[in-house]
Amino acid sequence: MINGLEGIPGSGKSFEASVYQVLDALKRGRKVITNLPLVFHAYAAIDPVYGDLLELRYTPAPVRGTWDAERVDPVTGDGQAFELFADGRVEKAPEGTRVFGHVWDYWSDWKHPKTGQGPLFVIDEAHVAMPRIGTSKEVIEYYKLHRHFNHDILLCTQRFRAMCQDIAEIMAMVIKVRKADILGRPDSYIRKVYSGYRGAVLQTSERKYQPEFFCLYKSHTQGGAALEAGVSDVQPFLTKWRRMSWALYAVIAVVTVWAWWPARDMDKQAELHDGRSVADIAVPKGAPFKPCVDGAVWKNDECVKITVETTGVVPSVPKPAIEAQSETGAVEPLKDKRIHLTGRIRMHGKTVYTLAISDGGRRFLDTTSEELEEAGYRLEALGACMGRLSYGSKVYPVSCDAPQLAVGTERAPVVVAVPGVQGQPQVASAGQSPAPHVVAIEGGGFRDPLRAGAASAMSR
Repeated sequence: MINGLEGIPGSGKSFEASVYQVLDALKRGRKVITNLPLVFHAYAAIDPVYGDLLELRYTPAPVRGTWDAERVDPVTGDGQAFELFADGRVEKAPEGTRVFGHVWDYWSDWKHPKTGQGPLFVIDEAHVAMPRIGTSKEVIEYYKLHRHFNHDILLCTQRFRAMCQDIAEIMAMVIKVRKADILGRPDSYIRKVYSGYRGAVLQTSERKYQPEFFCLYKSHTQGGAALEAGVSDVQPFLTKWRRMSWALYAVIAVVTVWAWWPARDMDKQAELHDGRSVADIAVPKGAPFKPCVDGAVWKNDECVKITVETTGVVPSVPKPAIEAQSETGAVEPLKDKRIHLTGRIRMHGKTVYTLAISDGGRRFLDTTSEELEEAGYRLEALGACMGRLSYGSKVYPVSCDAPQLAVGTERAPVVVAVPGVQGQPQVASAGQSPAPHVVAIEGGGFRDPLRAGAASAMSR
């Protein structure tokens, strides 16, 4: 099988080939023939057997015979393309031949004792030995017949477009490596596996340079090794994002601590803008915040229900009607009337309560809390259907107990007797009743025309 390994200088080709290709093949007991700049003694130090399996080839191999691809049967595979000289002589490679640039660089009689596999050829700078134009025809034929010899080949180059396309296009798998220093990780490289020379990406991974394997190869072949100069004017985006994210986390932490930090106790004697302290304007202890309701008295700084245990006297039943006069001597507008809650209106943050005024169980007036406040009353709502109404120092409970309105018809009007009034019947005004079919009787001697009509009909 022919595979490829592509990468720019310093991207990790030598590390990938030495550790994951050459060393792996030696561990499996396979012979490796390569022109990589490997340190032979380092491999032999790992296992002395590796010294017999590793062959470093930096000069062209001699010519040992003749090559003829036609001698191999294309159907059965029988025949020998390599045919040695009968006398066993060897000849020097032609002048100007590059290593792995002629077919006899691929000849080997080594076979694995168990699997029968031939050697693994790892060719560095393959575009030099097999350029795009000028590659030996015999070498191209060998690559097309390499499976007949049980050989495997790994081609390493900086750019496969620069080498012979007839060979590049028959690669089964291509590995491309690139140093990850642009991402802020100079100790790693990115490895992508492609399906053939022009195939799709099959796998993407990231591997670290393991310093313990650096002794297996020489990364700089022209003289001693030197420290690579990194890019100084380009910062990886991930590194920038990491710094910005840490700064953002720090700001969020400070704001969170500040927002949830417990507030200091305010000085109880803090001065106001006019120089007074809080103690100067505080309500004296024991001063009632609001008057008690009926049936209770102010005792020990609280409103206590009137009972035999609290006062020693039997509580009196409160009068249902409003007193005629308050402590100030002002006459209450709704003397001897009952007040009832009928509804609530909310609009633009303002709440207005509607109330009904009754007398003797008859509802005769609808009003609002605003109108009552103008008359001197103060309404304190305690719920949806209860409250306290105060006038001066008097406080009275109010609830939704308004009397029901009788509904009349033209044939059966509602007749209400008005005591002490003489005269003819007349329809009650809107202020007296919301229904138009209410007839007021003005006088005790009024005769109901409906009853008179009914009596006349019965007499007939």
